[in-house]
This record gives sequence, C-alpha cells and structure tokens, in this order.
Amino acid sequence: MLKLSKATRIGLDAMVELARGDGTPISTGQLASRLGITPHHLAKVLQQLAKQELIQSSRGPGGGHCLLGLAKNITLMDIIGVFEWGRTRNLQVVEVEGGLGDTSGPGGALRRVFAEIDEQVAFTLKSISLKTLVGMEEH
Repeated sequence: MLKLSKATRIGLDAMVELARGDGTPISTGQLASRLGITPHHLAKVLQQLAKQELIQSSRGPGGGHCLLGLAKNITLMDIIGVFEWGRTRNLQVVEVEGGLGDTSGPGGALRRVFAEIDEQVAFTLKSISLKTLVGMEEH
C-alpha cells in the first residue's frame, strides 16, 4: 500500500488547485481557505514545492503562488517525490524486511513480482499530469 504523508496530500491538493487557475498568483491565505487547512501548515508545504521549482512564490501586494511550468508537464511523481523520496525518486511501494535483495535465490520470483509492482506504480505516477487530474475532476 502506498502511504502518503499529510504534507504530500496537502502538496497534491495545493498543486491541483493551482493548476485549476489561470496563472494568476494565489495567496497562501486564499489557498489555505480553499483547502480547509491552516495557512501556517500550507506555507511549509509551499516552501518545499518552491524549493523544488514546481511553483513560483512571490511576496507582497499581488504576490502569491502559481505553477512554475505547464500543468501538463508536472506529474504526480514530481509532486509526491518532493515529500516522500526527495529528488532521488527511489520508489518502493512494497516494503520487504531486509529489502528486495537478490532476485535469483530462494524467494527471488516473489521479489521480482514486488519489484514489478514498484515499477508499475512509478510508471503510473509519472504518466498522470496535473492537467489530467484537473480534467478528471471536470467530468
């Protein structure tokens, strides 16, 4: 089972909300209100997204947050990776005590299946963009 942290979930929700917009910056307060969370917690998440260059943040009047790039080019893997795996993208959905290890010895077939599951999940997360998610909500 893929367990996502609260920060990841907030990051995903915030990115989808920003993708719905027209590119006009949205303040932390406005975004927090739309998502039903505190501005303080959201600010920490937005800071991480900006650090990884997924959003642009600006202060002052007229400031706020907007996507840095096109919604069609930002994937679920890009966002989840910020919070769950850093930039390394070492996805492991199936956790096996001691790791997957050698896939040729005893239990190797099962470890190969687990590795294949991880690959399929990674492929799926890389193939779904913010634009796709926003489109799914509209139908």
